[in-house]
Amino acid sequence: MPTFTKVTRILFALASASLLAGTTNGQVSYADNFEGSTLAPFWSLSFNRGLATFPYTTQAHSGLQSIDMRGLEDGVAHLAHSISPSYGQASLWVYDTGADLTTGSYFSLNFGGILLGTIRNPLIPDVGQYQFNIPFAPGSSSNAPVVSSPINRMPGWHQFGVDSRLDSLAITIDGAQVYSGSGGHPITLLDFAVITASGHPSWSYQFDDFQANLTPVPEPSALALAGLSALGFLVRFMRARKSKRGW
Repeated sequence: MPTFTKVTRILFALASASLLAGTTNGQVSYADNFEGSTLAPFWSLSFNRGLATFPYTTQAHSGLQSIDMRGLEDGVAHLAHSISPSYGQASLWVYDTGADLTTGSYFSLNFGGILLGTIRNPLIPDVGQYQFNIPFAPGSSSNAPVVSSPINRMPGWHQFGVDSRLDSLAITIDGAQVYSGSGGHPITLLDFAVITASGHPSWSYQFDDFQANLTPVPEPSALALAGLSALGFLVRFMRARKSKRGW
């Protein structure tokens, strides 16, 4: 017959497992292969001296269509969706039209502080590699310095991915892991932009085959309620067990 201590450990393990399962079941998926006549309904397009063409049929990673975005001089075009803080994976394919040129428009993939793309100082020429940066610490509004990845810019399609967890963060470019570090950087934004600084030539980039599988971070109140529910279940179980045995 299991002892009180063993029963307590078992019940708390089961309660924890149930809580984790509930979080997993709350996963939210986003996907757009840009093959429809309209964009997926979660997207929002915005411009400040920018343009977008959809459907765009000159370049496509899969299927026949993508979306083309362009920032005019000193302008930007955004394809974005705001989300509640979440952990999980997100990826997007980008056709790099400017990889063989020295300077011009650049693209930024912003996952809410985690940035990828051709992030740069607009006062200097483009570097030859794709770049990224992440916040200094969870909750910080400041970003760490831009880091150049070992992946060289080349004309063509490239996949950029983020896997953000409570205990880890990984960034991949073309399937190669270019960063691995501590976690606690939830994804809060899906914002893909083409930006052209003043005095630089403007060109466009194409985006295709976006997908994300994300689990919202539970609110502290939800976690507290789950803990109280587990504790209540334990108390009721022990009372029933005591009554049955005539303690």
